Amino acid sequence: MEEVFGVETTFTAAATISAPGEHEDQLALFFTPYIYDPSFYLQVVEDIKYHIVKHIGIEPTYLIPVSKESFPKTNSGKIQHSELVKRFRAGEFHNEIKLVNTHLEINTLPSWFFSESLERAAPCAIDREAVSGRAYYVFRPVGVG
Repeated sequence: MEEVFGVETTFTAAATISAPGEHEDQLALFFTPYIYDPSFYLQVVEDIKYHIVKHIGIEPTYLIPVSKESFPKTNSGKIQHSELVKRFRAGEFHNEIKLVNTHLEINTLPSWFFSESLERAAPCAIDREAVSGRAYYVFRPVGVG
């Protein structure tokens, strides 16, 4: 993973995660990007995923960017994998995971699935005295399909 452009050397870790309700362990990859900003690291995430699948043949379940300052290491520089897993289970990386999954369209509906539209609704009877002087907008959900 460190061979991928945009990944800080010695700031990568792999861990198995047992997610609640899951029966199998899942692979989580933690990394520190050169620039800790979604506009930069979302491309790095794509490159990491491609690299791992191509060279190892495994698709990671989670690709989690971690800032350099908060990447857990011992005083001697060893990565504290158990601390990353603990923080994952505590939900500390929830926002990063959600952002990455949305970008990669994982565990979400793809962007092409949605389309905005306005439809004229059939008029309905209203009590004019009850709504006098007020404006009301009625929205109804439109079904899929």
